[in-house]
Amino acid sequence: MTRAANMQALTNDVKREWPGVVVYGIGDTAHKTRASDHNEDDTSGSKAAQSDPDGRAEHRAIDIMVRGPFSKATADALVARLVADPKARARLFYIIWHGYIWSRSNGWARKKYTGTDQHTDHIHVSGWAADDENTATWPAVAKTPVASVEDDMTPEQDARLKRVEDKLTQLDGREPIGQAYLRLAVGKDDTAGAKPVGHPTLTSLDKQLRALVERPAVAIDYDALAEALLKRVLTAGTTPQS
Repeated sequence: MTRAANMQALTNDVKREWPGVVVYGIGDTAHKTRASDHNEDDTSGSKAAQSDPDGRAEHRAIDIMVRGPFSKATADALVARLVADPKARARLFYIIWHGYIWSRSNGWARKKYTGTDQHTDHIHVSGWAADDENTATWPAVAKTPVASVEDDMTPEQDARLKRVEDKLTQLDGREPIGQAYLRLAVGKDDTAGAKPVGHPTLTSLDKQLRALVERPAVAIDYDALAEALLKRVLTAGTTPQS
């Protein structure tokens, strides 16, 4: 049950930063029924999602469990750092965390994950097979200040912002508007390599939304709020780009 050196290096760095964190690797019975990077390649009957030419049996996915010393805010920050770092992205296939997926095939843009397991209790990280033998450290793992939705918001406030984002996406049918508004509203760039949106209508709405979200005593219809925000954006004459 050998872990690819690339993912072992990531595991080592994560454990060094957060002693006591639990990191799983090899797939369980459920994983063995489908193609997964948790399954070892070069093994008879094993359904590995990727393989390399070395002939050694190894798996290239890890699950970083969100509990104990590794909180949700910590997980958010780690994912943000990995996705933002070009060198880290070059060693990865995809990341799934809390209902979203960032992948090589999507240019590392954040997309809603449609699988049944929304990965709310762990970060799934799949390494890139071509980097299996990479033993270098992962500088992106080091704890440094990273903007995160949860850094200065309560879970309830975060949930409210997510409802607005979801409603915008549903109404528009083109994910960029919802993502662009959320990036501006929380001061975070969700798409690796993209710059924060500077749409004038969104800019004027940002302070209003933040003020509402931070006043839990006020009864707000967030679906109606999202619809109103979207209408104002669309009637401004331009569409923000993600």
